[in-house]
Amino acid sequence: MRTKKVEKPRIFQDGRDMIISLGVMLIVMFVVIGGTGLCHYQPGNPKEGKVTRVDYTTFLQSEAQSADYPVRIPASPEGWIPNSALRINLNGHSGSSVGWVHDKDWIRFVQTSASVDDVAQGLDGKAREEKGTKDIDGTTWHVFEGSDDDVRTAWVVDKKDVRWAVSGTGSTDEFATMAKAIQEAKPEPSAGESAPSEASSSPSA
Repeated sequence: MRTKKVEKPRIFQDGRDMIISLGVMLIVMFVVIGGTGLCHYQPGNPKEGKVTRVDYTTFLQSEAQSADYPVRIPASPEGWIPNSALRINLNGHSGSSVGWVHDKDWIRFVQTSASVDDVAQGLDGKAREEKGTKDIDGTTWHVFEGSDDDVRTAWVVDKKDVRWAVSGTGSTDEFATMAKAIQEAKPEPSAGESAPSEASSSPSA
C-alpha cells in the first residue's frame, strides 16, 4: 500500500523563510510595544533626559518629627530641580540628604548630628582632608577634598546642634548658593513643638 506523503507547512521547508517570518514578527512586536509607550529610548547622555522632581519639603518636615538635630528646609534656588530625598546613616548617626540638579551638575545637602569628620568621610566612604575654608555671609564652611580627582569636594560646617554639608559635582558658586539657602532657612518644629506663629511660606519644592 502506498503511503501518502504528508507535506510540511511551507514555513518549515526553507530556512530562509523561517528567518523572514521571524523578522516580520519582530517588526510587528516593536510596532505594537512602541505604540503603547512601554518602551522608551532617550538618546544622548542620561543627564540630558527629563529630571524627576521630588517633594523634599514634605520629606524634611517628616524627618523633623524624629531627628535628633534641628531640621532645616532650604528653598530651591531658581532653576534648581530637587531629584532625591532620603535618610542616611553616618557612622551610627542619622541624617537627611536632598539632591538638586542644576544644568548638568548635581548638588547635595546633608544635615545630621554626626561629627564633622564623620560627615566628611561618610558622604560616600571616600577619604577627604580639610584644604581650607569658605566664608559665606559670616558662616565658616570647612572645605574637604580628596587626593583623587573622582572624590567630590565637600563643604562642612559645625553649628553645634547640627552639622551641614554641601557636596556634589557643582561649582564653587553653586556650592555658595546652596550654603546661603541653608543658612537662610529656619529650623522646622520637631515633635511636640508648635509651628512659628508668624506667617511664613514653605520653600518651593
